[in-house]
Amino acid sequence: MTILLDTGALQTLQELLGDDLLDITQIYADQVQADVQGILACWASADTAQLGKLAHALKGGSSNMGATEVARLAALLEKAAVGQDSATITSVLDALPGAATQTVLALREGGYLRA
Repeated sequence: MTILLDTGALQTLQELLGDDLLDITQIYADQVQADVQGILACWASADTAQLGKLAHALKGGSSNMGATEVARLAALLEKAAVGQDSATITSVLDALPGAATQTVLALREGGYLRA
């Protein structure tokens, strides 16, 4: 089973930030879908350099949010972009949109997003 969220990290953030965490997770939830679409557009236009940069940013943002699966996929994607590994890029891009959507749902279900 894939672990989407590091709930321990999110609980620590909630203890530190209180209700401000809800604002931050909402920004992440809004941005992650846009980031995935940007990555897909880069792949469609064969811009692996930009794809790697976007994957790097997604990896960092997702790691900060405890979005472990999206961060893992973004790390694989970044490495594959640098190495021009088309097979891995294609494989990761098959999984990334669904992982991003499921992560946002898990944030909502965990009470980390406003209703």
